[in-house]
Amino acid sequence: MREIATIEVSALVNELKALAGYYFDKFYELGRGRFKFRLSRQGDRKELLCILKHTLNITDYVEKGGQESNFYAAVRKRIIGYKIEGIEQVNEDRIIDIEASKGEDRLHLIIEMFGKGNLLIADSSMKIMLAYTQEEFKDRKIRTGEIYQPPASNALPISKINAESVANIINDGKESRVTSGVTAYLAKAVNVGSLYIENAVIGAGVDPKSGIGQLGKGEADRVAEGIAALKRFVSAPEPFVYMKEGKTIDYAICNIEKYKSIEAKSMESLQAALDLFYHTIEEPKPAAEESNEAQAIRKSIEKQRELLKITEEGIVKSRRAGEIIFKNTSAINSIIMLLREKKRLSKEELQALLPDVKIVELDLKNKTVTIDLE
Repeated sequence: MREIATIEVSALVNELKALAGYYFDKFYELGRGRFKFRLSRQGDRKELLCILKHTLNITDYVEKGGQESNFYAAVRKRIIGYKIEGIEQVNEDRIIDIEASKGEDRLHLIIEMFGKGNLLIADSSMKIMLAYTQEEFKDRKIRTGEIYQPPASNALPISKINAESVANIINDGKESRVTSGVTAYLAKAVNVGSLYIENAVIGAGVDPKSGIGQLGKGEADRVAEGIAALKRFVSAPEPFVYMKEGKTIDYAICNIEKYKSIEAKSMESLQAALDLFYHTIEEPKPAAEESNEAQAIRKSIEKQRELLKITEEGIVKSRRAGEIIFKNTSAINSIIMLLREKKRLSKEELQALLPDVKIVELDLKNKTVTIDLE
């Protein structure tokens, strides 16, 4: 499944702001990186689904089950009874901050929608109290007791996107003789999302794989204007879910040019699009996780196989050596007889007496002789 794009997070946060005033009633851990919050306000209940890296949306689908992990218990203990005060996008990135209060206490439920995805709880000063995954990067730490810091980004944020700023980025790429394609280059330089960058490029009549240096002035201007026009979908998304042969294959906050030949189902909100998409898409089945006992058995089997291989190789070498010795029994017996008769022989004298056998070493002190039978 593809990850949620930055511009989609911006549009999603605008929709989620309506949850201010709701209380956290329950929390469920549905599976790896998949959670659900039950919210309520004056008798009105809502189910908020979170799939790390992918979505945070009010859902109409009932998901049963769940697991009672240490993380599940720790989250319930910290957020149940807290009221949502506000929902914001952090650093114009794929990070959602839900601020909540209970009396004088305040906390932040932070959801990172990039990398492996993460869900953490920080206090009013942004000191981390709990993290789904504890991680350490070169510029920040996601660990209990650390102050939460979002990752730094050099990409152009959505708030600063306009035709001029994007045109300047294109010109910088051309002057620097960047060799990457226009879509790949702009997807890294402008923090929107590759799907939407590609759509703007196609809409400008430009091959998305064209090199940035190949853009003419008119093409560059059309691409810049197309990307700048994306900003309007943050506050006024026109969401679609795309389907092919009855199966959902993607979603977007605006119509996507490359999907024009397949069915596009218009949705009333981005949350509705996400809810439909993630409850109808066929997900690849994850590989079953091994238990500690299964891992120990597998490692033992692998070790036994390695030992068996070494033993088999030794048997082959021993068999080969036996065959060589058998074929040269006569020569070996001759050497033994000569050394018994003439106990003061030198290596050279022994070699002269046995010209058909290569004498490698003669050690009369230790009563050994080394010969080359190959």
